[in-house]
Amino acid sequence: MNKYLLILSLILSLIFSSFLAKASNLIDDKKITEQKSCFTSQFTSYDSWRNFLIEGRKKRFKSEEKLLKSMSFFDSTFSEEEFNQYKSRLSCSWFTYQVDGNEVYVTWSN
Repeated sequence: MNKYLLILSLILSLIFSSFLAKASNLIDDKKITEQKSCFTSQFTSYDSWRNFLIEGRKKRFKSEEKLLKSMSFFDSTFSEEEFNQYKSRLSCSWFTYQVDGNEVYVTWSN
């Protein structure tokens, strides 16, 4: 009985790992130069996204008061809970490819 469970778990793990390998790339084509999840870099977490926005807005808003007002509006418009819901439910990828020597950037979500 244990022998069959071991074999079954091995088969399932191989199938699952194969699925994950295929799912990691939205498009399997040599013309695609890069593919990543939309939830990488500054979008890894709500806090990293918010900090990214603060850094960008510091350059635009010279006063601390305007920066705080801007971030207060952001917080009231888009909460951490909403971010986490989108991240857990949304399949989103971006990829780049070459056309006539020019790099094309595309975002895909479902």
